[in-house]
Amino acid sequence: GMMATLTVHRERMEELAPAGFSLATDIAEWLVKQGVPFRVAHEVAGECVKVAEAEGKELDELTDEQFAKISAHLTPEVRSVLNVPGALAYRSGRGGTAPSAVAVQLAEVKADVAGQHEWANAKK
Repeated sequence: GMMATLTVHRERMEELAPAGFSLATDIAEWLVKQGVPFRVAHEVAGECVKVAEAEGKELDELTDEQFAKISAHLTPEVRSVLNVPGALAYRSGRGGTAPSAVAVQLAEVKADVAGQHEWANAKK
């Protein structure tokens, strides 16, 4: 019953998804890809949350100056992962959420299902 009556408000979901510091991990992962050791990246991401929380802001509302004050590693490019499309796109590895990774996974599933249909039809 729930699924039959479910209404998805995609725009609202995308708007609310970054709330509550859910993209803090993305800051840490972005830093690691920039060559920052994970231990440091984790501490920097935590400091971003601390500053944002103290000011009643979300992470994407911090200024470039605030990011730079937290860590010299936080360049304005960090903003590329502080939104849902950017965070999804940044995970392009196998099994990731980037549209390119999802397209590969979908093609593999479709090929597998087609093979199973052929097998099932051959058994009839």
